[in-house]
Amino acid sequence: MNPFFIIIVFFSFLFARSVFAESQINRILENLITTTRLFLIFSATVALAIFVWGVIKFILAAQDTEKLKEARGTMLWGIIGLAVIASLTGIIIALQTYFGVEGGGTIPVPDLPQV
Repeated sequence: MNPFFIIIVFFSFLFARSVFAESQINRILENLITTTRLFLIFSATVALAIFVWGVIKFILAAQDTEKLKEARGTMLWGIIGLAVIASLTGIIIALQTYFGVEGGGTIPVPDLPQV
């Protein structure tokens, strides 16, 4: 057997494995980004619900100063939660832009050379 042929087959096998690894990395990144987005959407929904609950408590508190103070605290924590979620979303978008990960979570894989 020609040793040149064996070397070519060996390196082709390694190249094929690296392409497979890149597709696995793409799949992992897509799953991670999808999971992170779902978590952020769920967290934003909860933070908004806490804020709305604080507004409802504030409206229903009428003249009771203690209840008004409690309602303000609830609204404040809802606003803080929304601010944290907005900041995390901005950080994630900045990291996606920096690392070249599209919104869908894919990394461009170079084309295979034509034989």
